[in-house]
Amino acid sequence: MKKSILFIIIAILSIFLITSCSDDSSNPTGPSSEPTMEKETRSGTLSIPEQSTIQLNELEVTTFAESSDLDQNGNFSVEAPEADKYQILFFMSKISGNPIYLGLYDPLQRSVEANITSTALALTLFNPYLIYSDQVQRSEYLDAIQQNSKFSELLTELETAYQSNADIALDYDTHPATYQLVAQLIQETMEYLGGRNERPIGEPPYIEDAEGADITFVSPRFVWYAAGIHPNGNELSDVVSVKRKETILSFDWGFPPVVVTEPRETNYELGDGDFEIFVTKDIDFTKITQWDDPVGRATILNTGQSILYIIELIIGNLPTPNLATLPNHINITSGQAIQLGLDIAQGHPQEFLMHFCDLLASNSESIAYWIWQETQANAAHQFLSTATHIFKNISFVLRLLGYANEQGPFFFDLVFAPEEITYFITQENGVITSTEINDPPVAEFSVNPPAGIIEIEFTFDASQSYDDNDNLNELDFRWDWESDGDFDTSWSSNYIANHTYYESGSYNITLEVRDSGELTSSVVHILNVGGGAGSATHVKLFRDNLPWESNAMVDMLQSLGFSEGIGENTYEIITSDQFSTVPLIPGEDLIIISNDQNQTFYNNYATSQTRFTNFVYMGGSMFWEACDEGWAEGSIIEAGIVLPGNLITDFDYDYWNYVTDQNLPLVSGLPDAMDHNYASHESFSNLPDGTTIYCVNEEDEATLVEFNLGAGWIIVSGQPLEHQYEHIYGSPDMEELLPRIASYFTGQIISRGYERSPLLKSTRASH
Repeated sequence: MKKSILFIIIAILSIFLITSCSDDSSNPTGPSSEPTMEKETRSGTLSIPEQSTIQLNELEVTTFAESSDLDQNGNFSVEAPEADKYQILFFMSKISGNPIYLGLYDPLQRSVEANITSTALALTLFNPYLIYSDQVQRSEYLDAIQQNSKFSELLTELETAYQSNADIALDYDTHPATYQLVAQLIQETMEYLGGRNERPIGEPPYIEDAEGADITFVSPRFVWYAAGIHPNGNELSDVVSVKRKETILSFDWGFPPVVVTEPRETNYELGDGDFEIFVTKDIDFTKITQWDDPVGRATILNTGQSILYIIELIIGNLPTPNLATLPNHINITSGQAIQLGLDIAQGHPQEFLMHFCDLLASNSESIAYWIWQETQANAAHQFLSTATHIFKNISFVLRLLGYANEQGPFFFDLVFAPEEITYFITQENGVITSTEINDPPVAEFSVNPPAGIIEIEFTFDASQSYDDNDNLNELDFRWDWESDGDFDTSWSSNYIANHTYYESGSYNITLEVRDSGELTSSVVHILNVGGGAGSATHVKLFRDNLPWESNAMVDMLQSLGFSEGIGENTYEIITSDQFSTVPLIPGEDLIIISNDQNQTFYNNYATSQTRFTNFVYMGGSMFWEACDEGWAEGSIIEAGIVLPGNLITDFDYDYWNYVTDQNLPLVSGLPDAMDHNYASHESFSNLPDGTTIYCVNEEDEATLVEFNLGAGWIIVSGQPLEHQYEHIYGSPDMEELLPRIASYFTGQIISRGYERSPLLKSTRASH
């Protein structure tokens, strides 16, 4: 009975959505009863190396239209969507379904290249920065890709993978170095072609007078907005789709690229009177079925456009289904809606792309039907699922390498463009006589203490929030202590709130602020409660040489009760030639990257850095000793290492370091000021949100920090901790930092003449 009712509701909703698309403002892309692309034939020959562990007869070629077997010589012929830009073909295992090779169709040459080279080139086209580029520009891009020295490294990496086990040659978990090279090629090539660009946030759509009773919405943005019309202060009477910028005047290379275009105009017959016009691009996936709600419509339009742009990068053609009918072809779970909304609120375009790809993969069959209608074949959703998986991997690595907010115009606007604005318009005899604007408030808050442990009370202060029209005491506030979509407090004019956490972890806290005009804005910040304490049982110590010619790290580990070996309460010493192969086990291993290493060590780490950052992201614990340019003369910067979290290092000798907060377990009981020769070599900036700063130098710059990355934790130090442990030049207190950090992660009792603080014990007890 319940299922029958559900089907009736869905049917009614479908009829409603289709009916509501009868006029131009409601139907931005036209009817969708027919496929939005034509098909063409792709023919060619796949060439594979003799040493490959997979044979040609084990493969089939798959496009967004059809799958077809290869003959014994690798020849194939398959239907594919028409294309005016490069198009990717997948050569997939008929047994496992894994993608093995990637082919590349050139629409100018009207030919397909299918081999290791085309596989490497095709991987670099899974690049969100290429949105709006044409075929000539993409050809220029691929030419430049091949001139980069990393391209030959990528070919070598792929060849080795095919010789080892071709079935998993493109598997991210097995070959993260492949995806690291792809991401680095994307960034370096675009920067080489046009330098580095900074993109301003810019303005929302605005309203101009037009002939007669019309007004004109003028949008300078690449994303859709929707406008809700409220006449004479009454209820919503109409919703308008505010057209986005589409016609491209120029695509200027850079990282990210700059796309020049004219603002787009949308005429609307408003009439005379007083009107409140609410304009929004807000993305709220809980409203994706609500076409007649401005937020719902903006969500539908921008979700659909996001899907189409990702598909276009892969098939070389932009489909044109009716965006308004998307809700009939997509299912978004509450968890997906919360996560995608959180990615936007936190300003993480790459995180959004990663999770959006999961959404596409889980809806691949229905999305393929949305585009192809009745002509949809099984191959289409297999192709889409495979493509979005690769796209997610590359977006993930871009995130790990610190390119988190480097984004092309559409996805940048999706995350960063102004969310909403209200216009108050009076029109008399077809002429606008007055215009007033209400911008949403700006939400911001601080936390005291900025980090802590369980069972202490945190104070959240939103007094930094402000509005263009209302004073602070005229605003309302509410809080979501875990950003799970359910606000934990009601609206209140009190901008101070208190909360206590009873489980350790990294918490996303959402503050939403509302002004007297009912406009809202929100901000999300991260709070470290308990951090990575007690998160590892085994130590993997990476080093090629003794830092400062000292074996202090091993001496310290043994003082904590560790012995060399495998298993709990043991440690291993591992050299840099094993960076790419040694198992890294989240929830078990504490990875220590030693101070003062030679250049070969840092160079080797750079080639596997995604693998290690991924280990933390997946729940691992890491202690990165970033004090370099010491006795071994190795340089982190020279190696091209991106520290996890994209920390920026500044080489700066300092004789004094200072504890920031005595209440933090790691430094509890240490003096406020500690000296050594030297106290620190490095300081850090560009710290991730929610970073706990334990120590600073004389310039008040961070030298010892902890932060959450994904599901894991990392401590980064710019201090020569091994030297301080073995050689006491000034205050004897800096020698305690090295064992405290190891004890903090592993929970082992310090036994070298000093005790752990009670706070540290209570934190450990919570795990």
